[in-house]
Amino acid sequence: MNKAFKRLELLDSIFLLILVFVSALPWVGELGFYSDDWSYLAALRESAPAGLSAMFRSLVHTDSGLLVRPVQLACLVLEFKAFGLHPLPYHLLIAALLGATVVLLYVVLRASSIARCYSVAMAIIFAFLPQYSTDRFWLSSQQTLLCMLFALAGIAAMLRYASPSGSRKAPWLAAASTCFVASILSYEVALGIIVASIVVVAWRTFRRSSGEHRALSILPPLGVALPIVLFGLLKILFQHRYVLHHRIPLFWLRGEIWKLAAFHAFQFNLGNYVFRLPSVLASLYRQSAITAGSAAAAAAVTILLTLYFWRFQDESQVLTRLAGFKAIAFGLVLFGLGYALFSPVPGTAFESAGLNNRITIASALGASCVIVGLITLVCMVAQSFFRLRMFAVLVALTCASYSIVCNGISFFWIDAASKQAAVLRNIRTNVTAPPQQSTFLLDGFCQYSGPAVVFDTDWDTTGALRILFSDPTLTADVVSKDMQLNRDAVDTFIGGDLEGHYLYGERLFVYNTRAKILSQLSSQEAAEAYLHRFNQTNGNGCPPAQAEDGVSIF
Repeated sequence: MNKAFKRLELLDSIFLLILVFVSALPWVGELGFYSDDWSYLAALRESAPAGLSAMFRSLVHTDSGLLVRPVQLACLVLEFKAFGLHPLPYHLLIAALLGATVVLLYVVLRASSIARCYSVAMAIIFAFLPQYSTDRFWLSSQQTLLCMLFALAGIAAMLRYASPSGSRKAPWLAAASTCFVASILSYEVALGIIVASIVVVAWRTFRRSSGEHRALSILPPLGVALPIVLFGLLKILFQHRYVLHHRIPLFWLRGEIWKLAAFHAFQFNLGNYVFRLPSVLASLYRQSAITAGSAAAAAAVTILLTLYFWRFQDESQVLTRLAGFKAIAFGLVLFGLGYALFSPVPGTAFESAGLNNRITIASALGASCVIVGLITLVCMVAQSFFRLRMFAVLVALTCASYSIVCNGISFFWIDAASKQAAVLRNIRTNVTAPPQQSTFLLDGFCQYSGPAVVFDTDWDTTGALRILFSDPTLTADVVSKDMQLNRDAVDTFIGGDLEGHYLYGERLFVYNTRAKILSQLSSQEAAEAYLHRFNQTNGNGCPPAQAEDGVSIF
């Protein structure tokens, strides 16, 4: 590759990184902490004076699942040491991780001999996709970005190893192996594309080899999979949070699971954010989630992308129907690889804007390819001379639309952070320091703002109140429609499972933020009297919500 092309690819990478940061400007300074964040921060704040080792132990005690995600564990500890309780630097780091992931995606596409115009388009559309919106706004989902970042870095190293012009092969394999292990020790969503990349590189190596020892040429690239298998087995043995995800259930052998996967592929790639995109935008507009700022940002994205394509893209590149169909086929394969780990779970909602969509970032690679393929086919109606310009305009408009959607979703996360702050100010103003080992049930507010969590269970309320009162003995939870009043205790549930069991007594309280009244729950009769007086519907008049998905906004 000549120096001119290398300079253009460097320019592409810088441009992609800038656009990712520009896209985050409307929300990055307004976001806060949500859900699991509070429990992690409370544990880190309490243990920080005792040093790093105590912080690691405290986090593992808070969430044993971090044992099988040590990269996330280390990041949380180091970030707290650097940033403390200030949300802005955390969210700037998330934007940086996304930007680096997008750049690495572009590098991988170019190393795979995909035309420059397609590589830029796929990478930038992936950067703006709303399918994995939670990963942009929630600190506790940053492990998915780390997983993708390390996976793409490993794939880039594997492709460099497989390059005919490459030298010093062993260091590239070592780098790939290290990155892949770091990826699966961050999260699991990229496992499918990691395995596929190893198989593809082994096949390429075999085809380029000759002689009687040709078959042995596949051993070095396949050897990269050995530490992945080892650490993968260790994760399966030590994890306890997911059971179904890490088994091979019998219905994998049936046709139903593949029909379900195909349905989700269509829904994810072409549902909400392609065919129903006008409806999604209209829904956000009706909820006042589209602001003048988001419209201005979308206009800027359209202009910048269009001008960049027209100015710096190679006019000799030709769009063809075959390239469009190949992009669609490639995208569907990527979707399957990203979805395979979760396909045994029929309830996986890939179209959701709630917390659960954090797992869709690997599948979103496929969505970006499918969309670029569709844009290519649309451009075929134009004459050859105008196709690349039409391609640039459609890519820019697509990114602008997704920019508006992401800004619209961020509206609810910003609103949730504001409502959290109001709840905590309310408590601090009206509740004196409670006795140690007290339990607070919070009431009088809506648990969700759209898909974003205000406070919805014990881990976020407990963490927030421990920080608020500087008391690590406090416990908290929320009053919800799933709460049960038993003879000896109040039980709370999440996802149908028992979450909290709180015995009646002098240290069990319920605080209503709307009435600003603290009530003691000494018995079942006292609890029933409270609900009858303040919350007869046990829902505070809030819109219906699903655990972890919040209130539907589309």
